[in-house]
Amino acid sequence: MPPVAFWMTSGPKTMLNFRCGIFTFKRDLLKGFILLLSITAFFAGACPAADMNNSYGDQEIGQAGSEKNEWDVKLGGGLRVGPRYEGSSNYSVSPVPYLHVSWRDTVSLGIGGLNVNVLRDRDYVLGAGLTYHPGRDEKGNSFFGTDLFGSDDRLKGLGDIDAAVGARLFGSYILGPVTFRGSLTKYMGSQNDGVLIDLGMAAPFHLANNIILSPGVRTTWASNSYMDTFFGVTPLQSSRSGFPAFDADSGIKDVTAGLNAMYLLDRHWFVAADASIKQLMNDADRSPITEAGLSSTVGTVVGYHF
Repeated sequence: MPPVAFWMTSGPKTMLNFRCGIFTFKRDLLKGFILLLSITAFFAGACPAADMNNSYGDQEIGQAGSEKNEWDVKLGGGLRVGPRYEGSSNYSVSPVPYLHVSWRDTVSLGIGGLNVNVLRDRDYVLGAGLTYHPGRDEKGNSFFGTDLFGSDDRLKGLGDIDAAVGARLFGSYILGPVTFRGSLTKYMGSQNDGVLIDLGMAAPFHLANNIILSPGVRTTWASNSYMDTFFGVTPLQSSRSGFPAFDADSGIKDVTAGLNAMYLLDRHWFVAADASIKQLMNDADRSPITEAGLSSTVGTVVGYHF
């Protein structure tokens, strides 16, 4: 039947089914997008130095390619070793997927979530996006985490903290050899509705034509809500866990120093590694949940630039 004839003979029931089909498709597409965002952004905190240094040196990898295309895609994977949770003295090893997809240097999806560069010039970028916090399991487990030193029951009785999506504003400015970065993230979870403000700086340089090093430092301020969620202990949690009740106030949560290294094997393949040291500050360090205020994280990724 020709399309015109079909349209003329289609009744309200047919049109309703057609519209329902469109709605189902959009709903499934939205679910798929949220799942993809969750998987990639889940590991945003896995490699702090990588996040601070622009996701394993994406700019440098792009410069190593031939011509700048509308689409830029990098895929890879690696391992990360770090504390099971902030303040833990037990370490876990986790596989880390790496994904960075960008369109016209304007819209990107990667380790840090979904970002849109609203204003961009040679020396600065201002934008907004969505990110994701995986929350915290009562046992300190991550999605794929495997504890290297046995089980960790320190958080028993505190309960789980659900994952949360966050809205993010970010910016960066290049001044000479130094890149300054800042971001403000507002989480919108049922348990985690806190605010984080990150400020950092990095100084990438070429050790050789195919080797890039990028040392950097970063500090994070956390709101009262965020601090209470992750470092506070309510009277009910105290009775269940044995920890004394603790009210965690807003303030500087941590200071991190890290080094990112990038080795370009050829025009497509690259290997990246980073190491960072984090010191919890103020009530994050004083919390009875915190067993080790000073921690280190190391990670490595092997990737392919299409």
